[in-house]
Amino acid sequence: MLGVSRRAGNWLGAVALVGAAAVVGVAGCAAGMPAGAPGEGPDGKAIHATPAPRYHSHSPIIPSPLSVVLTTYFVDVVAHVKLISARGEVEQSDQSSTYSYLPVVSYEFEALEYLKGSGGDTIWGQVYVNHPAQSEEAARELAARYVQRIDPAHSGEAVVFMEESFPYLPSTRRKDHYFLGRFIVDWFSDTEAANPIEGYSLAGSRHWLPLAAADGVSGAGGEARFMLRHPNSDYGHYPEDRSNAPDEVLDAAGVSVNSVIGLSDLRRIAENAASVIEQGRGGYVARRVGMAAQNLGAEVVGDGIVLRWDVGTSLDTLGGVKGYRVFRQASVEGRPGFSAPGQVESELVKLGDVAAGSLSMSYEDRAGVSPGMTYIYRVWTLEEDVFVFGEYGAEARVAIVAVEGAKAAGAVVSPK
Repeated sequence: MLGVSRRAGNWLGAVALVGAAAVVGVAGCAAGMPAGAPGEGPDGKAIHATPAPRYHSHSPIIPSPLSVVLTTYFVDVVAHVKLISARGEVEQSDQSSTYSYLPVVSYEFEALEYLKGSGGDTIWGQVYVNHPAQSEEAARELAARYVQRIDPAHSGEAVVFMEESFPYLPSTRRKDHYFLGRFIVDWFSDTEAANPIEGYSLAGSRHWLPLAAADGVSGAGGEARFMLRHPNSDYGHYPEDRSNAPDEVLDAAGVSVNSVIGLSDLRRIAENAASVIEQGRGGYVARRVGMAAQNLGAEVVGDGIVLRWDVGTSLDTLGGVKGYRVFRQASVEGRPGFSAPGQVESELVKLGDVAAGSLSMSYEDRAGVSPGMTYIYRVWTLEEDVFVFGEYGAEARVAIVAVEGAKAAGAVVSPK
């Protein structure tokens, strides 16, 4: 577990619903360590600085982030902050008698705005380092070492997601001190702890969204926008990439086109997250099915195939459908059904997007339709609110043989 939320009891139900250079330099380290740090431990021994952490895209210990709406729902505080300092500290745990000294990374923030929860003008995000020690001196040296491993992206302004307390960190019981996350070490493959991972980062649970601006200060180019993807990792486990849409709907690099989120979107999500989650999975699935292309049908007209469908009317307060994306694929040996995985001989072909302009929609395919071939058309909903529901909603599909006058009816595929 990465923390203890007030809503821990709702975890299983909500997960089922939606099935995304060292910082602050010498000043930040000196705030909580002896003079001479970084580079030197309290015993005078040299501590070798390390570059930004390496991210192992297939490591089993990397936590997969949830959608922004789920993350917002689970935590106690969501705040737009500006980093003041980062320092290493030592805490004495009351949870273990063998390894009672814990290295801790403590971030001090100026709170610019609370999107969820409340607190003082200055708050602290406490990071649990999964590297306990048997003495205070050893723990302090470890704390100094981990501060030097902070991702350079953790600087300037950010939006952070924090919880009220964490049992192993007594400091989180103090006023304005919250649990931000933890450093993770894979002790099975990394026995020297050479490549710890900031589990709260964009390469982890995504509880720290750095400002997406070169100068590190918001406001210069309009609304502040925050990163959703780590720029230096092929992470591949973001919820935006786990859509049941096919790979071909992603960009050329194979990732979602949603890489940043605006502050206004984060405010709106924080305001509505509870109501969205509490609708339950049944309401969520019903909404997506209702927004899909209804009554999808296909008809062969001349040398082309015309698709027609109706627009669903089940709208949600957080957004609706902005359009539809049409794909085509050929089936094996003219089989009119939807081929099983591995039986489809051609890749999906994106035909085009159709804006949601009326209650009855149509699309005409004349892209080299061959007489006698069987084609499968897949129509995906393009969601208006991509940060809550993902870019794609539900899918409707229909199969038809390209024979003059042929007609076929399709169906909506229920989201998983």
